[in-house]
Amino acid sequence: MSLTLSPLLTEMYGFIDNCVNYGADLVATHTEYRKCFVDIFETVMTSRELGAEDRVIACKLAEALLLRLRGQIDEVGTFHCTRSRSWSDILYLQAIPPIIERCFFFVTSEEEDEDFTVTRGLLLHCVELVITAMSYNPALTLAILDRHDWTQTFFAIWFKNLAKFTRVHDKKIILWAICSLFEWLNGVGAGSPLSGNANQLLLGALEVFRDLPRALGGKPE
Repeated sequence: MSLTLSPLLTEMYGFIDNCVNYGADLVATHTEYRKCFVDIFETVMTSRELGAEDRVIACKLAEALLLRLRGQIDEVGTFHCTRSRSWSDILYLQAIPPIIERCFFFVTSEEEDEDFTVTRGLLLHCVELVITAMSYNPALTLAILDRHDWTQTFFAIWFKNLAKFTRVHDKKIILWAICSLFEWLNGVGAGSPLSGNANQLLLGALEVFRDLPRALGGKPE
């Protein structure tokens, strides 16, 4: 059974979130700070000593990095994958690939391993982190999904769970990601197979817009 360090990680997250939000300029100029934050995410997502609540906090940390340091966390780093089907020591040129791959372990997990339990909260936070990565860099995110043959799975899970992203923050991230995808499709991504699903993206955006007043505390028309 996994241990939980959620209270400690919650305190750490609060401190790190303040560092990222109020010290973004400083963090952006220090590679080691950024690598340290990514290493924390890596450790929490792969540790057998931590649980689902801890991994939710790790996802929040990674999301803060993507939102506050757009285009500034792509670093060279070596990550040791301690568990997986076929992972090993891998050298990445960006932080985005391991972030997405860690999330997708839980998004697509069918393993009955009590040390890596996938709760509803963890599933939604992992999906939202990939959505955030899509808004951060749609071309790179899609390339990673395509490389692992995860693209169709991701969009199916995303839109199947669209109504479960109920916070205003969630809806803003989703709309940002969809707008980023349309911008990409209208530019260098023109001709991508994803163009055939543009209607689905538009319908998803309309659904989010329709429900936004409810999230804001009003009543949808």
